Amino acid sequence: MNDTANDQELIPLRDVPIIVKRMTGHRKRTTANTIYRWARKGVRGRKLQTQPVGGTLCTTRAWLNDFFAPREPVSTGIDTPTPRERQRAKTAGQRMNEQAHQRLRDLGLIQ
Repeated sequence: MNDTANDQELIPLRDVPIIVKRMTGHRKRTTANTIYRWARKGVRGRKLQTQPVGGTLCTTRAWLNDFFAPREPVSTGIDTPTPRERQRAKTAGQRMNEQAHQRLRDLGLIQ
């Protein structure tokens, strides 16, 4: 068989953990539960493509390669602040809090 045929051969999800270990080189074996979760819910905005065959969910090496391929981060439409920006915001908030306390002290409302 050539590589293209191997890439398109359907693989039951229960057999995928061994293939993933070989593909990624991780020491620990990915569990079957993890593979099923990737297919059902996905991870970081991407799902493992599957095809039902009888009562068995299957995938292919091509779909696995696509799932593991690096991609641009999925934008949620919300800009997440960097740690430095969070620190600056915290510091600004602390300054505002101190200024408010000073005004209350000046007015004699707190000691």
